[in-house]
This record gives sequence, structure tokens and C-alpha cells, in this order.
Amino acid sequence: MPYLMYDAINDSRVRPSHLALDGVIRPVGDPFWKTHTPPLGHRCRCTLRALDRNEARERGGPTQNVPAEGVADPGWGSDPRAWGSTLGRLARERMASCDIAFAQKRMGVQMHCTPDGMVTLFRALAAEYQATPLPPPKTVSRDMLIDPAAFGQAELYRRFLDSYDADNVRRWTEKIGIEIGPDKSLFLAQDGGWKITKNRRAGYMLLFADTLADPATVQWIQDQNGPDRLGIFGEYRIGGNRYRTAIYYKLDGSAWIGWSAFTPLEKQWPGYVLAGVPIWRRNEKPQRA
Repeated sequence: MPYLMYDAINDSRVRPSHLALDGVIRPVGDPFWKTHTPPLGHRCRCTLRALDRNEARERGGPTQNVPAEGVADPGWGSDPRAWGSTLGRLARERMASCDIAFAQKRMGVQMHCTPDGMVTLFRALAAEYQATPLPPPKTVSRDMLIDPAAFGQAELYRRFLDSYDADNVRRWTEKIGIEIGPDKSLFLAQDGGWKITKNRRAGYMLLFADTLADPATVQWIQDQNGPDRLGIFGEYRIGGNRYRTAIYYKLDGSAWIGWSAFTPLEKQWPGYVLAGVPIWRRNEKPQRA
């Protein structure tokens, strides 16, 4: 079905600007549909019909000269593939206009920013990123791996802090309306002692810091039996090998606190990285670190 045809309702209620487009045929990927996808106005009843090559040929083929009077009302007719992005932008603007801790009024509308506003924003972001594929592994040098035998656990944590790039972390956290920090709890056991040397964590401390600065994907995970979680994931290529990182924060009241950082096994990776819904994904080609 390589073509779409604009199909207006040909009755006494149809708007002349919509009727002018009735029967217009253009390829599916034509930029025309970015501004002429119905609805083109409030309560518009027009639709698009998919056509195969034979059907398009029987109807005269692609329309070469689109009637100039066929225009959308202001604010209508946008590309449906951009709806998720638009929804995310509007939700971010709404969150930015209110205090994160208290409900305030803007233009007479009461906005509950926590937790209702956060949930609304995250759902909007999920719609924006749902169809975005996972990015390819980020290529980094071998210097990003640490010899765990060369340092004590406290020194390994200091190296993590030294590598933590707060400016780059804010680059994506501010867009999704959260605040996180280099939480020591990521590397502490329940008894308060270090767990950096457990399950290969020690060699990955620099990768953990890079994952927080430039995550491949951030998943929002709702749990009916516990607090909401953020799963922050990175995937790297070093030489001919792949390395994966997983960092979790949990919601405590209105604050996100560190929960755990570890290195998933290859067979575990899909289950971790696709849990919940994406609220951030790196969609540009990753830079070498």
C-alpha cells in the first residue's frame, strides 16, 4: 500500500477547504501528509485511505497539483508520527510551569505536579519514545575498564565520583523532569557495607558514571507492590566485546534515590532493558568516549 488518499465526507457539512482535498493521492512518505493528515480542524470527519498501485492508477495516479485552498485550520493537520513528540513537549512545558512539590494555579488551572504531574509526563514521554529503537552500543576505549585489584572499594567509589559528569546528567534529566545524583547507595549493601567488589562491579565504575551521563535508554517501571523505579541502562563496545550496565533509582516520596548498579548478563539484558516503558532514549549516533 504505497499511497494514501485523502477522503472527505461529501455532504452539506463538509468544510470547503477539506472538500478541496477529497481524492488527493500522494505517496505514504510524502511531506504533504505532515501538514494534511486529518483531522484538519475541530470535529473533522475526514480520513486517509491506503491504496495499492493498481488502485492509485485507476484513480488517476498521484495528484500533481494539490488545490491551494485545501489547508488545515491553525494547529491541525500535523504528522501523526509526531504526536508522541508533541505530547511530550506539552507535558514538559506544563511541568516546567509548576512547583515540583506543590500544586499551583496557572491560568486558573490547578496542576498537581507530584505525583500526578510526573505520571502524566512519563506517560507522554513513553508515547514519544515507544517506537524509538534501542541505540547501538557506544564505542569506548579500554581505559574505561578498571583493574579491580588495583584499588580499594572506597577508592573505586571516588573514581566513580571523579568521572560523574553532572552537566551531562542534567542534559537528559531536566528534559524528563527528575533530579538524580551520584548516590552512594548504588554501591552499598543492606548492612551499609560496600558491595563494589560483588558481581564484577569494580571494573565497571567508569562505565557506570558514563551511563548516568549518556544512557542508552531510561525505563520507567511501575510496581504495584513497591516504589516506582528508573532503570538507566548503557551498552558499550570495547574492542570486540560488549559490556552492559544497569543502574536503578527508586522513588522515595518526591525524590529519586540510588538503589543498585550492576552488570547484567547477556541473556538477562532484554528482560532488564525492556522492562516498563521508555522515557528517554539516545537516538543520535553515539560519540566515542
